[in-house]
Amino acid sequence: VLAFLLFCIVLVSCSNEREQEVIQKNIHGFYKSLNNRDFESLKGYMSPQIQQKIAYFKSLNNDLVIYKSYKVKNVVVNGNTAVVDVECVDEFGNKFVCNWTLVKINGEWKISEYGIV
Repeated sequence: VLAFLLFCIVLVSCSNEREQEVIQKNIHGFYKSLNNRDFESLKGYMSPQIQQKIAYFKSLNNDLVIYKSYKVKNVVVNGNTAVVDVECVDEFGNKFVCNWTLVKINGEWKISEYGIV
């Protein structure tokens, strides 16, 4: 029984680590697409509810800020929802933390909400 419980704990831990890696990859892909003004790729990282923001990003054109650095600082997965904190530095040297909420849709993690802390 103890061996089975230990196996279950290890299995859940590994699964959670994989989920965190996928989430971090999606966050990095989002920033890369945003910096490259690749709005079609950007759409792939966003939930359908938030994809409407792409038109706003496009409207900013060259005024859309470029992120010089972004580092995932914290990922908390709770079922089909994840909250991610990302430390950012923009092209003007401003430092801030973005807070992302992702949801799992058809097995894929998509950004559903964001804000600046």
